[in-house]
Amino acid sequence: MSTLALQSYIGQTALLLSDKLRFAVRIVDAKMAYGSIRLLVTPELGEGTVWVDSSRIQIEQKEVQS
Repeated sequence: MSTLALQSYIGQTALLLSDKLRFAVRIVDAKMAYGSIRLLVTPELGEGTVWVDSSRIQIEQKEVQS
């Protein structure tokens, strides 16, 4: 994956999936590690950051206005 493609994740709002819970997070950085996309996320409410595998992230779709 190109650097430009990884940068497209940054700034997006997403849901972090954790067992039966989903947390609203904002993606603040992205990188490739061991062939997987890793995303640095911070909660919408609260504080802190954590690197997670992209498979645990559900990016919210933005509505397209006509």
